[in-house]
Amino acid sequence: MAVAGLVRKKQAKLIELVDAANERIERFNPSFNAVVTPMYEQARTPAIGKIPEGPFVGVHFIGRFGDEAALFRLAAQLESARPWVSRKPPVSG
Repeated sequence: MAVAGLVRKKQAKLIELVDAANERIERFNPSFNAVVTPMYEQARTPAIGKIPEGPFVGVHFIGRFGDEAALFRLAAQLESARPWVSRKPPVSG
């Protein structure tokens, strides 16, 4: 969560971080094939707007090959810090 603090303190721009992540994906993905469907522009769009209060939403996490357990541990930490089981998205219609 240190990166979020840098963005909030205006020591880094969110769009810069997204672009850096996209660049790393393009550089390393041909060797690892970890990102099956790159969605670079979709990642950039929310990074250009106003940053809402609270934790970042829609952040993708990529783990080491064979270490899915690390992602599950991260998910458990996020759920513990900000439970979402009772939160429901708005329904339009």
